[in-house]
Amino acid sequence: MSWLTELRTLLRESLLPPLALHSFTCLMGVKPEQHERLEQLLAELDGGGTDRYAQVPGLHNLRWIVLAPTEGAEPDPQAPKALVLSVMFDGELEDILEELDGRLGTELHAVLQRCEGYFEEGAQPLAFLRRRELPCGYLFRDLGPIAPGSASARVADATIREIRAAQQLTNEFAEFYAKNPPAAHGSAPQKLLQRFRAKFDGVSLAQRRLHPLEKRLPEEERWIRLASELMIRRQTRVQRNMHDGVVRRSAHAKGHGFVTATFKVCKSKYAIGLFGTPGQEFEATLRPSNAAQTVTRDRKFDARGLAIALDLSGQGKPGDWLGEEGRQDFLLFNDPNFVAGDVEQYVRLLAVLGIRDRRRMAWYGLRFLAGPGALKQVWVALRCSLVRPRHPLRLAWHSSTAFQLGGAHVAKYSAEVANPQAIVTSADESSDDFLSVALERSLAQGLRLNFYVHVLPTTGPSALSKEALTRAVEDTSLDWAKLGAEKVLVATIEVGAQASSAAQRLALGEVSAFNPWNAHRAHRPLGSLNRARRLAYKEGRAFRSADTAVPAQSPAPAQPAAAPKPAAPHDEAPPKVPAAAE
Repeated sequence: MSWLTELRTLLRESLLPPLALHSFTCLMGVKPEQHERLEQLLAELDGGGTDRYAQVPGLHNLRWIVLAPTEGAEPDPQAPKALVLSVMFDGELEDILEELDGRLGTELHAVLQRCEGYFEEGAQPLAFLRRRELPCGYLFRDLGPIAPGSASARVADATIREIRAAQQLTNEFAEFYAKNPPAAHGSAPQKLLQRFRAKFDGVSLAQRRLHPLEKRLPEEERWIRLASELMIRRQTRVQRNMHDGVVRRSAHAKGHGFVTATFKVCKSKYAIGLFGTPGQEFEATLRPSNAAQTVTRDRKFDARGLAIALDLSGQGKPGDWLGEEGRQDFLLFNDPNFVAGDVEQYVRLLAVLGIRDRRRMAWYGLRFLAGPGALKQVWVALRCSLVRPRHPLRLAWHSSTAFQLGGAHVAKYSAEVANPQAIVTSADESSDDFLSVALERSLAQGLRLNFYVHVLPTTGPSALSKEALTRAVEDTSLDWAKLGAEKVLVATIEVGAQASSAAQRLALGEVSAFNPWNAHRAHRPLGSLNRARRLAYKEGRAFRSADTAVPAQSPAPAQPAAAPKPAAPHDEAPPKVPAAAE
């Protein structure tokens, strides 16, 4: 191994700040006349329990410590005393301090007003604490990595959410074992197995059966948990900074409208699952959006997204659906490739983007670039973000990740406007919301989008090997056009005249929730990024629902659903490796 390779490995395995355990310690002088009152106050807080601290994301522990001189047999009660604040956390210090101020501001103010200089310096708790920070190690530390010998332990400590989840799972297993002792099922072990699966199926991400063309990353379950963790941290930070109490998505926070449409299946060579019956129609809802995690001006350079939900009520059988029954979602992006090739790369990218200090972000960004594929990630991010469209639908949309297409194919999806002459732009593009205005003007007459599948070759002289298909499924940075993917029209999306950007429709769009795992089994999501989405989108939706008065919900059609149409024939055979790839 060359010295350059060794250096790259060292930098890549170094702890990234948002995934490492940190400490913050500060020392403050206590006003002599406040010694007794401070100790009484801390005793009251100590007796109040720790539930209020558990609400602070990333906080492992927090301790107030009063230090008094100990020289001599009897300490002098009048001698100056000091107050130490020791905090241990994962994530960014600025986030922790802002959360403490926001959630426990009254308590924090009550303690700090007993300290020297607090009112003289403006009674600003966070600035007061930062000025008294001590460069020191941990006064108290957690248990460290859950699996110290694992490769991910060199990148990330155990986060507080991981620790709590592990404790909860341990308790649930002990309770299950107590209620279902193996000795009581000696003659019927299958019944015990059924109960175990009913209780714990889906808890372990690593135990889900893969498609034959999928390949799990080393320690993939850990990377998936961290991806979900970082996305929720983004939501928490945005909620705190927006000051309106709304918990937004971790990305695509601003929608431009909530559009109703008709998804009509076309005749094609891939009449599988959803696309099985030409002429069949489904009600659809579309939400075009900016990719940013905050509500920003439409003129800013940004990636863009298009979420589509199909109402397939009455179609198929109950066991046909991977998520919500009778629901098929497509999440599209304005680039054929995603900004990360797999979930590990995505976690590393999110970790760097989550750093608050610009100098530290630049330093750790350079270390991130030492990793394999990082430069390609940056190029894709720039390519898709340096976009300022004049209309929210006037882009080519791509799923970026792979999906099963029946039992013998893998595909990606794309969509694009079929009648660009119907596009009407906004007269005033200086407006912060001009994309919503442009969408509203276009829908006065209606639009049509074509929906395509991009299918990799599995038969004939150009058929890819099983190894090549697996790489294409697991690495979203690969160019499928160069791999010979066939682009085939399978449906059209007819958008009729409507007021898509009216306040009521926009409000519906903001509380709507989309998930690529809302899918028929014939269109199962594939690859590590899609496997990560299964957990991240579920937890993100729960987080939004828990912190808002209106829970995140499935998009509802604007009008009563039409009578059920004939069910499409579904490929019910279990997934198999294409014959040419076996």
